[in-house]
Amino acid sequence: MKGSPWCVVALLLAIAAPSARPQVAGPQAVSDTLQSEIDVFEALALQDPKNVSVLYSLGMLYQLASKPKEVCDNLHAAYVAAEGGTPPELLFHLANNLKAIGENEAAINFYSLAISVQPPAPVNWVLISISLDFIGQSQMAVRGYQTVLRLGPTERIVSWVEIYM
Repeated sequence: MKGSPWCVVALLLAIAAPSARPQVAGPQAVSDTLQSEIDVFEALALQDPKNVSVLYSLGMLYQLASKPKEVCDNLHAAYVAAEGGTPPELLFHLANNLKAIGENEAAINFYSLAISVQPPAPVNWVLISISLDFIGQSQMAVRGYQTVLRLGPTERIVSWVEIYM
């Protein structure tokens, strides 16, 4: 095998040098970095309170910080700022977090809204079923899953792939 001996020497030096190894941040460093990002996006949201992307991003940062109330506040603000052009992903995130803080009625409304703005496709039946099951409506979810089973193998696979991609 031909190769430059300098490449081999450089590789060995990189492996041996402890300063060349990536440093793993501890939990406090990660927490500080996350809080720093939250602070930046809060400042951006104050400057432009109608910016859906900033509000959505801030909500997702709070999701990482395990603060569902703040997630709901920011995602709802993004929903209001979008004025009808809300992406279904935002609505599903909002519904999931409303469910997490015990606001089940509001969660049901946002699940319904998210499903209604989805483009017509077999994936809707899967989303409906998952949402119904998640909010404890198992009997109704079973009917949705039965509809999915009747779609045929190709449509079933496509619908599940669309959800998880």
